[in-house]
Amino acid sequence: MMQLKQNQQRQRSEKMAGRQFAVPSMAAKSTLLLELEIITAEVANKFKRIDTLIAEGNTRAAKAQLVELLAAHPELKVYLPEQYKQLLQ
Repeated sequence: MMQLKQNQQRQRSEKMAGRQFAVPSMAAKSTLLLELEIITAEVANKFKRIDTLIAEGNTRAAKAQLVELLAAHPELKVYLPEQYKQLLQ
């Protein structure tokens, strides 16, 4: 009987310890998601700026902005629409 209570207490302690470790993990995920949202917003704003420059006929500045953006985020090059690919030529 005494051993059963000790086992139950130990199991509760292990569960509590597991919860304590899970909380920082979730906080780390929240921080990562927040960082990704910020990066996504920055990239979207840079594309808007490039679109504005193109609309104004300032293709040289638009190309410079696009080159800078792709240097910071080379993975975006795969997803570029045709108008941006033409700007790079």
